Amino acid sequence: MKIDMIRTLILVLVAAMVCCGCAHTQSAPNGSVANDPVASSDLMLSHAALVLPLDGAMGCLYPFHAEDNAALEWFTEDSAVVEVSGGRLTPVSEGTTVVTCTDGVNSAVCTVTVRDTAAVDYGLQLSDRELSAEAGDSGKVDYTHTGSGAVVVFSSDPSVLRVENGRWEAVAAGTAYITCTDGMTHTQCRVTVTD
Repeated sequence: MKIDMIRTLILVLVAAMVCCGCAHTQSAPNGSVANDPVASSDLMLSHAALVLPLDGAMGCLYPFHAEDNAALEWFTEDSAVVEVSGGRLTPVSEGTTVVTCTDGVNSAVCTVTVRDTAAVDYGLQLSDRELSAEAGDSGKVDYTHTGSGAVVVFSSDPSVLRVENGRWEAVAAGTAYITCTDGMTHTQCRVTVTD
């Protein structure tokens, strides 16, 4: 029960951080654990392991640091599998690599596996993988979830596409991703908005 409450709290924090971009750093709430992070006492990541589809969609790792303004550096052991910049993960080819986040003293790692899109079993699926909309259009975010834990749905860019209360609304021309996550898995829908 306590783990579910902590996971829900972490999901809410992750959603808030994504609104500000993946590179934003937050202090970890006292006593919280973010999805079994691999961490020192001062630095941890939102995931210890992550599976991404090879379909062009990016993933994100969220750092939690004891100091909000700590300068963090990101590295991947194999940039032929996944590229990393400020916590944003871009799948390049199928394989497994380790992504490291460091403040120069403390480090945290995540094992990232990239698979062919058809081979990824999320336990969480959006009904659409890609949508086109005009500014002012809106709709329901439809997803299926066979896992446990609360599902959080958010937009990668609220200035292009807002997501609230299970619905999306196109705001302005651009591209944004609707992301669904239960803290262990995530899936995305790319939305292209025109005026």
